Amino acid sequence: MEVFLQLEAILESPLTFPTLECFHIAGLAVGIGTIAIVDFRLLGLGLRDQKISTLAANLTPLTLLGLCVTFLSAGGLFYSDPDLYYLNHSFQLKMVLLLGALMFQFMVRQPRALDDPPEGSARWVGAVSLLLWASIVFCGIFIGFTVVPE
Repeated sequence: MEVFLQLEAILESPLTFPTLECFHIAGLAVGIGTIAIVDFRLLGLGLRDQKISTLAANLTPLTLLGLCVTFLSAGGLFYSDPDLYYLNHSFQLKMVLLLGALMFQFMVRQPRALDDPPEGSARWVGAVSLLLWASIVFCGIFIGFTVVPE
């Protein structure tokens, strides 16, 4: 019980939300940034001198670290005002897209990237992945501008 009281006191601090938001954005930058690097390589738009499989394998730990930081900070952000998020259509869409992006990431994109596909044959994988993750970021931005139904 005392742990929950301490957690409540921390979450009520005026510095908690901005700090969590900073961690959330940093986690997004690292997680989605490393995903985008591999996606651009799948599209043939950068780092053409590197094998896709090597690039994907080397960036996977950073991707997972970024996503973990993002998810941990997201829990605190959600807890700060659950009704604001739970009832928000942008947040709801973001969660659906996040589920889809994670499934696509680990069931389609990552195995495909680690198989070192021939140049151009996996462009659709990179394009879909980029579209999903960019949509998640845009939905997150619109949460603050979407009116929650009363």
